[in-house]
Amino acid sequence: MAAPTYVTASTGSTDPSGSWTHTAAAPTAAGNVLIVQLEQDGDSTGSAGPSITSVTNAESLDGTDNTLTYVGAFAMGSTVTPVAYQHIWIGRALNTSAMVITGANGIGANDLYVRVYEFTNVSAGTTLATVIENSTAGATTNGAGATAAISDTAVVTLGPDRLALNFVAVDDDNVLGSFTGESGGNWAEAVAYYADSGGSDACIQLQTAAMTSAGTVDGGSYTMSVADNWGVIGFALIGTTVDTPVPRHGFVHHNNPGTL
Repeated sequence: MAAPTYVTASTGSTDPSGSWTHTAAAPTAAGNVLIVQLEQDGDSTGSAGPSITSVTNAESLDGTDNTLTYVGAFAMGSTVTPVAYQHIWIGRALNTSAMVITGANGIGANDLYVRVYEFTNVSAGTTLATVIENSTAGATTNGAGATAAISDTAVVTLGPDRLALNFVAVDDDNVLGSFTGESGGNWAEAVAYYADSGGSDACIQLQTAAMTSAGTVDGGSYTMSVADNWGVIGFALIGTTVDTPVPRHGFVHHNNPGTL
C-alpha cells in the first residue's frame, strides 16, 4: 500500500449570494483526489443546502466527467437542533487544470465558505466504500457543539496506510489551531485555516493524522477564545495498492536464450 498524502488547498472563498463559484488550486497530477469542504452558515435543516450545478476538470468517483460524488450534510452546533451545516463532495482531477465549481444556494441569505483540498496516493475505487472509511467502509462520523473547546471526531481505520481527516467548521471567524491531547495518532493542521469576517463570519479547517496501521485516533481538542457553534466531520482516506512483480516459478532469466 501507499499512504494518502495531503498535497495542497485552494484559497478559501466566501459567497453571500444565491449562486456561488469556487476555483480550486491546479492539481499536481490527474487522478489525484479532490475534496470540497463547504460551510453554510445559518441553515437549520440541511435539506435546503447548496448544490453544485457545474464542474470543470474533475470527475466523480465512478468516473462521470464534470461532476462530483456527494458525501453528505453534517450538522453544526448541535446534531439535534443544528444552526449551520457542513457539506462535503469528493472526486478526482481529470488533468492538471484547476477545477472550477459553480453552484446554487438553497437559502440565499445564508453565507457559504468554501475550500478544496488535494490528495495523492488515494485508492482508485469507484465508490465511497472503497475510498473512505470510519469504523466501516464508506462511513463518516460527525461531532457538533457550542462551546469554546472543539473536540476532535474519532476516526477508526480498518487497515494500514490511511490518512485520517477532520474537517472543522465554526460559525464565527475565530483563530483555529491543531488538536492536542489525542491518542492513536497526531492531528496536525494540513494548511492554515480559512476565516472570513465578511457576511455572517465563519472559519473552516482541515486536520490530518497519518495512520500506518489499523487503529483509532481520538481524544484531541482545541479551545477557541470564545464559545461558538462548531462541527467536525471525521473519516479516513484509503491508500492505493501497489503491485510488486514476482518472478514466475522463481526463475531468473539470463542473456543466453534457452538457459536458466
